[in-house]
Amino acid sequence: MAQLLIVDDEEPFRRALRRTLERGGHTVHEASSVGEARAVLSTEDIDLALCDVNMPGGSGLELVRSVASEGSDTAVVMLTGVDDPAVADEALAIGAYGYLVKPMGGNEALISVSSSLRRRELELARRQHVAELESKIVSRSAALQQALAQLELTTASALDAQRDAADRLVTALTIRSEETGAHIQRVGQFSAMLARLAGVRLWSAEEMCLAAMLHDVGKIGIPDAILLKPGPLEEDEFAIIKRHPVIGNRLLANGTSPVLILGAQIALAHHERWDGAGYPHGLAGDEIPIAGRIAAIGDVFDALTSDRVYRGAVPFEDAVEHMRSERGRHFDPALLDVFLSSPEELHAIRLTHPDPAAVL
Repeated sequence: MAQLLIVDDEEPFRRALRRTLERGGHTVHEASSVGEARAVLSTEDIDLALCDVNMPGGSGLELVRSVASEGSDTAVVMLTGVDDPAVADEALAIGAYGYLVKPMGGNEALISVSSSLRRRELELARRQHVAELESKIVSRSAALQQALAQLELTTASALDAQRDAADRLVTALTIRSEETGAHIQRVGQFSAMLARLAGVRLWSAEEMCLAAMLHDVGKIGIPDAILLKPGPLEEDEFAIIKRHPVIGNRLLANGTSPVLILGAQIALAHHERWDGAGYPHGLAGDEIPIAGRIAAIGDVFDALTSDRVYRGAVPFEDAVEHMRSERGRHFDPALLDVFLSSPEELHAIRLTHPDPAAVL
């Protein structure tokens, strides 16, 4: 349970409220003034403080302001003997999590504490998300920008430059255990293979490979706590995951090279489904750009045949069977038939780009 602090100059009230909160399973500290409260906060990890508004020597509102200005993890619920909407509005506006009018019932106090602690958990999770995104963007943006700049310089004849760009992309985009460099390379190779076998000549094999490697660039904006979760995602977590195609498209949208233009298209479309049940736009059939349909097949096949944090790799034959079961639903049926018509080449690509310590 939580560490709580009662800040009130009336000792009988503190004692009664303490008994109520301790019956709720919480550890409770006491302070009779804002000064004492600050001393407790400096030595104890307090999750939530219940603080009177009016006390000799300082208002409880001062404590709320100082906690908010210091970026403390402590939530504050205000206590008052006067039901004044103006005071309540001021307290909530400066960061209080709740407002209780004395005397309050024991259940009312416990419910307010529980609700405020839950809101605190959500706020801490939000802060962690923001800090994580800042850290990820700072640490990876330089590598990503170098990779994208390299792609802007490549041409169909500059194979060495393109391969160097591929190496830079692997460094920049390896953003979780699942997104290994080998996975990124394989999706590029599978996509280039399928485009070649299907007779798609809109781009060179190198351009298709590099662009398909950018398919999940938008996951740089997704929290690791969700990306690395070893089990099924909650509905709200999956909603966050579903943002990455749009994020990736925005990251690449201003590129001028053929690879970046194609990569932006693939990033946005690789989770659309042939039957229209995909995301982010619910496109169906030929509405989905062919590059997105191609990359989707390579991405799902590699995901099935690779270890993930939530499951082990599926045997090759089982993966093929699963892909066939999604023919005309998830995948373009004609493209899927072409992809599965060359199992030897699929095996060869996996063997050429194995995951570290993986048994293929």
